[in-house]
This record gives sequence, C-alpha cells and structure tokens, in this order.
Amino acid sequence: MVTKSAWRNLSTVRGWVAMGVLLLSGAAFAADPAAFAGTWVRDRANGESIGKAIESYVAVFDSATKVRIGERLGAVSQASDQLVIAVVDSGKKISIREDGRVETVVSLGGKAVSMQGVSGETFEMRVTMVADKLTESYQAGDGGRTNVYSVGDKGRSLLVDVMIESPFMPKPLLYKLVYTRK
Repeated sequence: MVTKSAWRNLSTVRGWVAMGVLLLSGAAFAADPAAFAGTWVRDRANGESIGKAIESYVAVFDSATKVRIGERLGAVSQASDQLVIAVVDSGKKISIREDGRVETVVSLGGKAVSMQGVSGETFEMRVTMVADKLTESYQAGDGGRTNVYSVGDKGRSLLVDVMIESPFMPKPLLYKLVYTRK
C-alpha cells in the first residue's frame, strides 16, 4: 500500500523528472535573445528611483553604517541612460553596451568573464538565458549584483529587476528599472 506521504514524494520526483526532460529537450524554455536586441532608453517615470530605494534600505542602520553601506550601494547601483544590446555569433553570445562604457561581449552559456569596473575593481560577469529572461550577474569580492531582463509591452519595454547582495548586508537590495525601445 502506498501512503499519502509516499505518493506526494513520488509525485514530486515525477515532476522533477518531467521538468528535467523538458529542460534537456528545450521544449519548455525556448529562448530568443533577439527579443532583447536594440537600443533602449531609461524610462525614469516608470522605473523606481535608485536613490530612494537605497535611502529606504539604509534607513534602519546607525549613521556610520548608513553612510558606508549607502556609498557602496550608490557605487554599484549605477544605471545607464541607454543600453544597446545585440546578438552576436549566431545567438551564442550577446553584446551589451552602456552609455560611456566599453561594449561587453559575453557567452549566453554562463561562462564567467573577468572585467574591470569604472572604479578599477575586478569582478566576474556571467550572462544566461532561460525562457524569456536574460540574467546578467556580477560578482565582486564583497558581493554581487544580478540584473534580470524581460521584454514587455509587445517588445516596446525592457524591464530590469535588480538585486544587490553582500555578506555585509542583512538582506538584498531590490529595485526595478524600465527602459523603452528607441
């Protein structure tokens, strides 16, 4: 006799196996990096204010900690006014160019690329694509930033969910940016 608990466990295993089969076959997660290609201009009216998000985040800290964490978050929370995204190498790589910065070409397979930031620090960058989401991850010595891009409004908007984490922070800082197609 199969107990309810055993049946639930079996159902969970079946679900994971089915998900694995779909992932391996690519049937459920057909990714099209071309949907992200184009020139995107930041829409400040519809995105969140980074300054307000940081201000709200650091409000719970004492004044010395507030200044230190606030300055670091300000440095890593920079958002470009314009992004230019292009598909490269028959869809195996993507090019991301932000205003005032050098173009970055990176594999969509998640292979880390070592980079140097505007402040001179070195970090690793990875880009992956699953389903209709493009994920760009940065990892530095004291934490990381993840930008999850999705296209909305029938291809006219680029939505960016930003998460900044650090072992020195009690929880991640989260905010949303919006860009419109130029």
